[in-house]
Amino acid sequence: MYSLDVVEISRVQADQRAGRAGRTRPGKCYRLYPSSIYQKEFLEATVPEIQRTSLAGSVLYLKSLNLPDIDILKFDFLDPPSRESLEDALRQLYLIDAIDESGQITDVGRLMAELPLDPSLSRTLIEANELGCLSQALTVAAVLSAEITLRQTRSKDMEGKRKRQELPDGSGWGDHVQLLQIFESWDQADYDPRWCSDHDFRYGA
Repeated sequence: MYSLDVVEISRVQADQRAGRAGRTRPGKCYRLYPSSIYQKEFLEATVPEIQRTSLAGSVLYLKSLNLPDIDILKFDFLDPPSRESLEDALRQLYLIDAIDESGQITDVGRLMAELPLDPSLSRTLIEANELGCLSQALTVAAVLSAEITLRQTRSKDMEGKRKRQELPDGSGWGDHVQLLQIFESWDQADYDPRWCSDHDFRYGA
């Protein structure tokens, strides 16, 4: 499971932000945290993204280039990721038929590489198109990409709890169907911002 989390910046990033305060004219940078946190808790520099995120999309892109004699596990990355991360990416791509047993990209994989999505989502859309449910799959993919989430319940009264309980539960088919049902409920409400507020959703998402 991969997620987009809010994390602390590094000391290098903090210093860069301070520099922006005086870039075009005299300015001040106000830190909203104590210096002890800067000194003791912030990393010196941020870990490169390629070393902390899923590499399935990057590996699929490299495979789609048809570069001769390319070995993903020995590729000269600017910030080399771990071998385990690369092996995990290859395993993911094999499981969704993007590459074959020899590591060669498949026809499905080439089609996936043309879509600007995470490989798991692009594979879902391709399969959904074959099954005749592309519209529903597109909705789920959009909702997942927007990271629509429930906010913390603001009201403890019975009315607030009742409205939360009115939300679809997926009919036993899991979270993705639940997300689809919730979006369809909002659609039926003509995308009214008040519907989001009543059910504790972030309208901005």
